[in-house]
Amino acid sequence: AIVAALFYLLSTIKWLDPFKSRYGKSILLIIFIIIFTFTNLLYIFDFYNYIYLKQRITSQIFLFLNDFETNQKFLFQQYPMFRLITLAISLICFEVYIFNKTYSIIKMKLASKMTLGFKWLTHSSFVIVIIILIFGNIGQYPLRWSSAFTLGNTNASIIALNPYQSLFSSLKFSKIPYNLNEVKQYYPIIKSDFSLQDSNDNDLNYSRYIPYNSENFIPQNIIVIICESFSYYKTNLLLKSDEVATTPFFDSLANSGILFTQCFTPHYGTARGVWNTITSIPDVLLNKTATRNPLAVNQNVLINNFDKQNYYFIGGNTSWANVRGLLKNNINNLNLYEDNMYNLPIEDVWGISDKNLLLYANNIFSKSTQPFCAIIQTSGNHRPYTIPKQDIKEGFNVLNVSNAVLKANGFENNKELNAFRLMDYALKRFFETAKKSTYFKNTLFVIVGDHGIAGQFNQLQPQAFGIGGLNAFHVPLLFYAPGNLKPQRYTFPCSQSDIMPTIAGFFKKPIKYSGFGKNILADSFLKSNPQKNNFNFIIDTEIKQIGLVNDSIYYNFSLLDPNRIQMYNIKSNYKIQPQDTLGKNFYNRTNAYFQTANYLLFHNK
Repeated sequence: AIVAALFYLLSTIKWLDPFKSRYGKSILLIIFIIIFTFTNLLYIFDFYNYIYLKQRITSQIFLFLNDFETNQKFLFQQYPMFRLITLAISLICFEVYIFNKTYSIIKMKLASKMTLGFKWLTHSSFVIVIIILIFGNIGQYPLRWSSAFTLGNTNASIIALNPYQSLFSSLKFSKIPYNLNEVKQYYPIIKSDFSLQDSNDNDLNYSRYIPYNSENFIPQNIIVIICESFSYYKTNLLLKSDEVATTPFFDSLANSGILFTQCFTPHYGTARGVWNTITSIPDVLLNKTATRNPLAVNQNVLINNFDKQNYYFIGGNTSWANVRGLLKNNINNLNLYEDNMYNLPIEDVWGISDKNLLLYANNIFSKSTQPFCAIIQTSGNHRPYTIPKQDIKEGFNVLNVSNAVLKANGFENNKELNAFRLMDYALKRFFETAKKSTYFKNTLFVIVGDHGIAGQFNQLQPQAFGIGGLNAFHVPLLFYAPGNLKPQRYTFPCSQSDIMPTIAGFFKKPIKYSGFGKNILADSFLKSNPQKNNFNFIIDTEIKQIGLVNDSIYYNFSLLDPNRIQMYNIKSNYKIQPQDTLGKNFYNRTNAYFQTANYLLFHNK
């Protein structure tokens, strides 16, 4: 369709018009031969590349140009090159024949008289059809490479990918994002921090078995709720406001579950948060999210070790950020629910309301006849902060408070405040309904934010959270299973990366794993002095800044200028100067986490 559009546009140039210009046909035919020769070769190389390497052609093919002579010899020894060259020539001859045949038919049609109206109709119809074909999809998002993974079969999905799209998508990620020498240099730090017992420093082996949890509860079902922009400092866990009760229901859950008050997401952004929750590897790609990178989308995820029926619910569409590729390519037997499947009102660009999403999911769970693991991704607490009229009719009370009250509670305006409160209302409706279902008593619920929101809220927090920007990464993390888990509050720092390893620890079976997270409910972890020894990686991709946070220090430096270092004591309300030994240790450890995360994005298949 793009080639057809190109030819159409070229033919509008007077001296390139193949039916009026003397040389127009010849010039367009030369362009045609060049384009389709390249296309034929691309398809042939793509096919044989998959046979040999079991992966589609990507930007990595250009690495072969670095040693052209050797690789040229290899091609002729490995592949039937003479037959392939003959095939390519035969194809282009056939395509030239089709070109000439089509040209003759159109020229004959043009010889007959056509009205001006008919000409306008044919031109406009052609343009509309071409636009639709280039967009490739009837819906909000264009056809993307991740759509191939809806086929439910890996081989079918791989074959369905367009080699042009696969190649050009990977060109954006052609530069290797890690320094292998530094990955090896810093391996001892990672080995120590993540207890890699049976590994040699030269192996770069990150596999280890997840230790069991200290809890006796073995859940039959798992439900992980990823809440949009769930900033810790905006909840009533921190705010004790008389004017505004932002999360009264979540607070009641927190009082009955295991709450981690110092949980940090590695990054800001929903696609990165979803990636990290599922893979437990921080998405440290600087220019595009890992979900958009076809080279990184193949990951070994812990969910497949839970041996359950898998679900993913989103109010919108997983074509957004190519999230579908991550989900369908990695999670076994996944039942994916998105906007066009609910038969419920679409509220805004993010799809159906959070309340309807959660209640729909509950209806599916109630009918399930086998154990399940589900992830529900909310999106209502996001601009344009839509408040559904149905929710207002059912009892949600929209507040309007003064600017002074808004500012004191960390909100910009009343729309943001009410959207945050609506998220709590949606959770309330879900849990009220879920408690009436038989699956509830044997289910582990996990609630976490995809990320926080940066805010200048310093009244109840040290400067590192406001001025230093930690609020953008600080979220609540709650494990909730009333009657099965003893209520507890932990104040040591932990990460969104820890969610899946911690869930895995409940099952009391050997599960091998090579991601970033830890089981933060394991006896071995709780006895390791996590207040002091647990470090959590943070990256701000917007300003190219990386850092670490532990119980007392938030350290960061700029990738653009490594001398631009900030260090905060998060127990006190002041900024500190990096000391030589302490600063050097934090610098090395921060670099170790960054380089290792980059490496694991492509070595966790």
